[in-house]
Amino acid sequence: MKRVLLLLVVIVAFVAVAMLMPPALRTHTDVPPPPPPSSSPSAPTTSAPPPPPGPAPNAEPLAALIEQLDKGSVEERERAERELLQAGNAAAPYLAKAATRPEPELAARAKALLERLRIQNEGYRPYAEALPAQAVFFAEVPQPKKFFEHWLVTPAARIWATEPVKQWWGRKQNEEWAQEDRRVWELLDRATTLLDGPAGAFIGTPAALQEPSYFAPLVLLFDSRSAPGQLESVLRERQGLLGEESQGTHQEGPYTVEDYPLTQLLANAGRSALSYSPQSLKEYISGMQQKPLDNLAPFVETARALSNEPDLVLTASRRGLLELIWGPFDADGRGQRLLEALGMANDARLFATVNLQADGVHERYQAHLTKVDGLLNILAHLELAPLPGAEKGEALEALPVHTALWISLRGNLAAKSEELARALRTLDELYPPAQQVDPATGQPLKNDGALSNVHAFERIGGLKLEQALAQLSGPLELGVLMKSIPQDGALVMDPLGLIASALVKDPQLVQSALAGGTKDAFEPLTHEALRGGDFYYFKSDPRQPGWWLKDKRLLFASERVFLDLALNALEHKAGNERLTDRAGVARALERKAFAPEAAVWAYADAGQLFDMPYSLLRFFGHSIPELNAWPLFEDLKPVLSGLPVLLQLKAGAAPDEVRLEAQTPFSLPAALYLFTEALQQIGW
Repeated sequence: MKRVLLLLVVIVAFVAVAMLMPPALRTHTDVPPPPPPSSSPSAPTTSAPPPPPGPAPNAEPLAALIEQLDKGSVEERERAERELLQAGNAAAPYLAKAATRPEPELAARAKALLERLRIQNEGYRPYAEALPAQAVFFAEVPQPKKFFEHWLVTPAARIWATEPVKQWWGRKQNEEWAQEDRRVWELLDRATTLLDGPAGAFIGTPAALQEPSYFAPLVLLFDSRSAPGQLESVLRERQGLLGEESQGTHQEGPYTVEDYPLTQLLANAGRSALSYSPQSLKEYISGMQQKPLDNLAPFVETARALSNEPDLVLTASRRGLLELIWGPFDADGRGQRLLEALGMANDARLFATVNLQADGVHERYQAHLTKVDGLLNILAHLELAPLPGAEKGEALEALPVHTALWISLRGNLAAKSEELARALRTLDELYPPAQQVDPATGQPLKNDGALSNVHAFERIGGLKLEQALAQLSGPLELGVLMKSIPQDGALVMDPLGLIASALVKDPQLVQSALAGGTKDAFEPLTHEALRGGDFYYFKSDPRQPGWWLKDKRLLFASERVFLDLALNALEHKAGNERLTDRAGVARALERKAFAPEAAVWAYADAGQLFDMPYSLLRFFGHSIPELNAWPLFEDLKPVLSGLPVLLQLKAGAAPDEVRLEAQTPFSLPAALYLFTEALQQIGW
């Protein structure tokens, strides 16, 4: 899971340290003085951009520098290279003549310097233009300085500024970190001050994915045109602190690449690359020398158009997403089948932008799908129902004020019941129920009664899933409720609850199906008259999950206590029992935060939504206070309360295109990780 966290952070904000670093470290602007030059005999060639035009250097020193290219120590030869580069085009005639000389090393260094002068004269080719269109993943921060400035106003930065978090962070550094750890952090901080051009990350063509590696085959790209030598020194020192000792250098065309056990470092005239993939690095170097005719630039432009002046731009193929999320842990192919079930097969591609703002991280995603019968495409292109404010919104009336996450499926589900049922069955088959084991023998039970979710649902009264979906009239409203996690460590093994609310076309058909469920031989339903309606529930389950039907209104609740809350919301005696009675929800509806063209949306208050997963992770991470436990969620809640978490799924311009807009305090991938990691801790 650590791998997944790293990669999710890379997706959301390539300069990952910015999303993890206290804002106090982002406020200084002074560039530190340059470190002493490396004494390593294998240090890569360092150079600076050409100086502005001026008087030509004296020819005699230039000729002498040419002769030093294969004389003396390695340091002296590399010093001669740097001075020739600094001389700029005045050195070109001398280098051209030297490139034809018989001395092998002198001629090789002269040819490499000529190529670097050519690149300097042409300027810095955009990363996307240097990468082949077949590259499976690319992310870029166009302006790191602005990225860090915008990061300072985000909710994440304000959380870092709270006193409990600052105290926890200080104790962590002073009590848990070795000197090397602190130095690595200082180097990361310093590196961010040196960036004055774009920063990026990419994975090359599928050939790069064939390389055996525990790490994701990423290449990290940095521009520091004003202080290239300083950035290279920082990266090199960081390598040593992480136990990566240089194993020498080799040439890739005109470039000198420094080799380490797990990585490679390339430095060239202010543009550096730290590579975890030799193949990806070769593809990048090739593209820097000669721009591929078919490159990533059109994809990046498509992504960039999603928002104004994005802080981060991203594009990934289906293969890239598979590698980023699952990597080598998809041996059974489940991840690939999941993406295909959602609609991302073959040549599907994702585009995204990220904007950092005071009210959270705003993300826009656009996916070109290759399976129009995938679940995402079906949902996004549903015929839309009216907005809640435009009519009575009866289904929404049952969601109680305690709802932590409201999900509204506003499309006409009945019209696509057949397609939806097929897509849901495909997803359901990916996660079969665990087979029961005989406790006496340890052997699997032949007929343990374990059914998939869809099969278990269909056994209730014999209704097929498509028949049930065809009965829905209007939107389907879902309310996710979350239980508090006690600070004393008493775990809540079922921290989530669900309420589903809808109107049905033929209540007699639904009533007959539920009544048939009371005769099931394996796990019959129990019928009870409840508050003017009929309640059918599983009595064998202490939570008593079940369905409540009255006239055309159908509710499902995963626990009886949640059904009571829903029925209180329907009765609305005190006037404050419904989700729509909450000020934040009322404001969102009033200011039309939900786009009328969105087929699915989700809404939550961040201060309520993240309490449960954070508290679970806090318990499992540091349940003993003496171990510098994380701050309590109550310490973070003042920053998060009132901040909306908003997701909207829309149809794109083409039949195979969907769009997703998200606003969260930390980013959508980070929020998903927080929930999945927390729920996995308790076996969900």
